[in-house]
Amino acid sequence: MDFFILVKIILILVSIVAYFSFQGDKREAESNAQKLLDNDEEGEIFATEEEVRALEKTHDITLPDSVPIIHANGPVVVTTLTTTGAAAETLVTICGMKVHMPCSIFLSAETVLPSDGVARLAKVDDKLYVLAMGDYSLVSDVHSDALNDATVDAIGAGKRGKIETLPLEVLGQRDASDIERRYYDAPTQGKRYAIPMMLVFIASAYLLYGKDEAAGWLVSFGLTFIVGFGFWWRELKRERETYKITRLQGRVNEVVNNALEQYIRVYDESEAKGSVTFQLPGHWTKDIHLDTEVIFEVCNETQTLVSYRHTHSLERDIKVDGQKTEPYLGWMAGTTAVMALSLFFTLYMPHAVLSVDMLKNQQTVNIEQFSDWDGVVDRGQRISLSNAHRQCRGEMSAGGDDIDWPNFCSTYVVVSSSVPVDLMETLTPTLDELSTFEDQLSFPEIPFSQYSMLKLYASLAGNDIIAHENIADVRHSSLHAWAVWLEKNTERSDYDQTKALLLSLWAEAKEIDVCEAQCWSELLTANFDTEGQYSMLKSRYELGNLRDIRRDHVNKHFRDELNRWAEGLSSNELQSNSNTKISVTNAEPFTDIWDEVLGYGGFYSSRSAEGYRTALSDAESVLAEFQNSTLDYAVVTSVEALDGGKSIMLDVSMTEARFYSYIAQLGLMLLGVVLSIVFVVMLMKQSGRQDHVSRGSLQSSSSLG
Repeated sequence: MDFFILVKIILILVSIVAYFSFQGDKREAESNAQKLLDNDEEGEIFATEEEVRALEKTHDITLPDSVPIIHANGPVVVTTLTTTGAAAETLVTICGMKVHMPCSIFLSAETVLPSDGVARLAKVDDKLYVLAMGDYSLVSDVHSDALNDATVDAIGAGKRGKIETLPLEVLGQRDASDIERRYYDAPTQGKRYAIPMMLVFIASAYLLYGKDEAAGWLVSFGLTFIVGFGFWWRELKRERETYKITRLQGRVNEVVNNALEQYIRVYDESEAKGSVTFQLPGHWTKDIHLDTEVIFEVCNETQTLVSYRHTHSLERDIKVDGQKTEPYLGWMAGTTAVMALSLFFTLYMPHAVLSVDMLKNQQTVNIEQFSDWDGVVDRGQRISLSNAHRQCRGEMSAGGDDIDWPNFCSTYVVVSSSVPVDLMETLTPTLDELSTFEDQLSFPEIPFSQYSMLKLYASLAGNDIIAHENIADVRHSSLHAWAVWLEKNTERSDYDQTKALLLSLWAEAKEIDVCEAQCWSELLTANFDTEGQYSMLKSRYELGNLRDIRRDHVNKHFRDELNRWAEGLSSNELQSNSNTKISVTNAEPFTDIWDEVLGYGGFYSSRSAEGYRTALSDAESVLAEFQNSTLDYAVVTSVEALDGGKSIMLDVSMTEARFYSYIAQLGLMLLGVVLSIVFVVMLMKQSGRQDHVSRGSLQSSSSLG
């Protein structure tokens, strides 16, 4: 962020420097011009009448009949000050003096200003105007504009006869052919509709992804497709504008072919009275004959060549090269391809394939008793159940070291009778054991009355006291219980660290400086019935990791026992009376209840034993309600033969709404694929036809040669 701010500041500073530099150069150039204007020399020469009229017309000023002129010989410099990429102001200097020229000069590809040379300047009040410089002549420029207007009028009138001051003669006029009309008034380029359609397809796919809205897919994609291609079709078939084509005979004096434009130039013999230009395709320029009487045609409305002698014509180029005949077949193919790809990448393919099977298999099987499963034989069949129950299955997580609790019960089996939930029954002994463990290894809070007295004594002494919940009552019996537990778990990585902490607390309790190995034996064998019960107050922060160790022990043992219970579900066969195994996938998991029990990432991510007991009781109630509820609707995803029976896999997430949504997506995707192929084939045929015509034209030309 700081780097971009720095770059922006630098650019602003550079722009400010450039602006003031430009303004300084401008003031200096104006000053140099003013010095010349103030110098009244004898024997001045004056502009011709044509030059005076040209100045008045070009710069919209009123001049006297006598306008003095001077000749300047020196470097020509053109400086442009730009604002956000657009030309804001242009400064032209000759010999360091500011001069004025028409703005159109800088936009014309015909005029190239010299870097050095002689310029003819008119002195008008406090300004210098350029009359001629290098190839540029103001009079010729004005004459050329007037001549061009006159020529356009003469061509537009279509009146036979010679055009004044130009070596051109009008031979006749005709209406443009259909191909020529289509060339000049071409169908709208495909990208005008293609790009918005592509964006709508991509945005619709993103917004509708994962939603069971067949109508949404049909409206967003289908309506966009119909409306967009409707506009294309209307543009393709609409009536074209009419154009007039004038046939001319005359001499072409110059051919210009550069990166900006290509045109021919026609002017009178002296070139003093102006010229007229006609645009033409670039590949025609090599066949233009100069200073030879030729016949060519121009379009009145566009001032472009339509044909030149018998060698070139727009209609022939279009027939050979296919120019503008099908300008957006490629855009059509690209648009339909984007439509198909947008639908493809938002499809969940297993469900898309299943929806096709559902379309082919409309049968619904009613299951009233377990033996009715024998009628389920095909993938895509819909199942309606009135007397079936569920038994959850615990699946291992990706790491394989724990049950995938967030997705618990997303897979289960269908059973014929209700299933008892023994969650609390199985885990109660473990919870009782962990609760006893917590009581023995706990450091309880002191009574609030005792805390109040401590707080009073501290305030009288001018001291503060920590919060009540952070003061632990460290009893000797608790330290003894910790030592006994730790000695049973010597394999722990923190054994030595925890043992040292307990010894330091025991030494403090016994009021001795150093507690050696004999203290550990004393702590392990202490009999508080004969020695009495003692305690000391400690900040919980001084107890180190003892509280974390106790909490982790409770969490680990509880989760291990819960995992064993879940693994036992997968090995428990409740369908031994049937050879048919029915499994269900993609059910809505009970994420909320296991979040409450295990508290993934939340405040209760580590509970006490009693906290686990309460959360587990609630989970058992929800689980029992789910397992003992009937299964109303499912779709068959696979039927596989087993030894003496079969295995049926059901999907409960493939609802009718989702089925229609996938069918709509698939239909639109198939339409996009088919149309893409059609448009590509049309492009290939068009290309092949053009190659064939081109080869035929070349062979004909060779024969004529």
